[in-house]
Amino acid sequence: WKCLSEAGEGDNTFQKSLFKQEYDKAIAPAYQDQLFCALRLFITEYVKTAGISAAEGDKFLRILQEEAIKHPDEFLSKLQHTAQRLWTSDLKLSGAGRAFYSILNEVIRKDEGEIIKHAAVLTRAINELC
Repeated sequence: WKCLSEAGEGDNTFQKSLFKQEYDKAIAPAYQDQLFCALRLFITEYVKTAGISAAEGDKFLRILQEEAIKHPDEFLSKLQHTAQRLWTSDLKLSGAGRAFYSILNEVIRKDEGEIIKHAAVLTRAINELC
């Protein structure tokens, strides 16, 4: 991405981004396993590309999921609240020193790779409360 003053015609814009294309195709998860599958694939891909151990990724994923399901009534009937709980978690991924929301934003800004599909599904889930 370039600063607005550097951007010329044909350069990357949000409208032309891979994320926007994937977001437009993505459907918000209707079931818990769909949400957590997208989360698992997202974290797995992120740690692989960031050079963080799979073990650290697994640990982060497990604790993040535990935080997200602390309210079983929401988890079973209001999945969008579970997605919001993921988004607002301050839990940091070891090796990255960053929370989930920061990692998701980074992936969207980079706008590349297979991970963007999972980012789009997770963003759809988070946006269900908007």
